[in-house]
Amino acid sequence: MTRKHNSGSRAQVVYGIHPVLETVKAGRRKIYEVLTVEGSSIQKNSRDLLTGKNIQYRSISVSDMNSLCGPAQHQGIAARVGPFPYFDMEDIEDDLSRQDGVVLVLDEIQDPGNLGGILRSAECFGVKAVFLSRDRSVGITAVVEKASAGASAHLPVCLVGNLARSIDQLKNIGFWIYGSHCEEGVNIFDVDIRGKIAFAIGSEGKGVRRLTRDKCDVLVNIPTCGKIQSLNVTSAATVLLAEVYRRSISGASSGS
Repeated sequence: MTRKHNSGSRAQVVYGIHPVLETVKAGRRKIYEVLTVEGSSIQKNSRDLLTGKNIQYRSISVSDMNSLCGPAQHQGIAARVGPFPYFDMEDIEDDLSRQDGVVLVLDEIQDPGNLGGILRSAECFGVKAVFLSRDRSVGITAVVEKASAGASAHLPVCLVGNLARSIDQLKNIGFWIYGSHCEEGVNIFDVDIRGKIAFAIGSEGKGVRRLTRDKCDVLVNIPTCGKIQSLNVTSAATVLLAEVYRRSISGASSGS
């Protein structure tokens, strides 16, 4: 998975300890310079990490950092970087077809905090790729990268104009599509989920669009017992991914 396309040509800013350092570790993105607040505790630690990586590094004042990052919680560190390196389906198709695993198909996720949280869970539970709808969705922004705690730097993320076509492509290489739905579908804990798995997850409120839902092989839901009827989209994605991972390590330990 080496070929990538960028979201534009202009330099962008990534801020926060984990987003900056994970971007450096991932090595996928051009880094113009790393900036830290003069005298901050992160200054020495960051300098040690960047030693030998041929990355320009300098210190700036708190006011300059605030001007660069706005009201965001920058934690005293930021980086000027190239555009986020989105992948094309063609870049990852061979890898996806060769072995079992999980991908996420995210349908019109508009809240950057939710998207960042989903990406964090996706990286933690070994998701192989994430597909985002280009229209009416938030892309990978600095806010998303901060909310993901840097997980976005390590995930192959595809920004696609036609989510239904991407689902068809996944089906063609053996993926089974599970649509997450809070009201309809089969209890996820009763479903035999194994092999090549794609979870289609929609935005808060609207959920998965009808066109996407019609492409799903199975609709699943997460049973709850509280007074609030459903989880938010980030929590729901985390439960789904954790359940797949639980079954995979359970199956490995039992030798099945």
